[in-house]
Amino acid sequence: MSLVAWASILFGVACGPVYATGGGGQAPAGATHGGVVVQGGNTHFAIDNQSPHTICYVNVSETSDGNWGPDRLGQTETIGPNTSRYWTIDPGYWDFRFLDCNQRTLMERRSVAVDGNGIVVTFRRAE
Repeated sequence: MSLVAWASILFGVACGPVYATGGGGQAPAGATHGGVVVQGGNTHFAIDNQSPHTICYVNVSETSDGNWGPDRLGQTETIGPNTSRYWTIDPGYWDFRFLDCNQRTLMERRSVAVDGNGIVVTFRRAE
């Protein structure tokens, strides 16, 4: 499998690529156009917010865990429109949800397979 991982898990939209460039290497040509560029050889979970909404809370947990776990953004960070954010996670099956600043669910997915190439979730509209 190539360094580009594709997934179709979004509400009305396909996910985009994650580029793992291997410890400071160069991203593939065009990687900064239409994708989130991440460096390092680890697995990444990235959010590309292409919606008009600000994401204030991101919960990500392994599917086997019955709890959502802590907010990955903390008390002051948000993911505004037309911005991206990523985290390193392990390969496996994951649940995730995005909430607005009033803690209303913008998007929720369960049992999303994340392989060693990672995943980018392109968020375009609330469900």
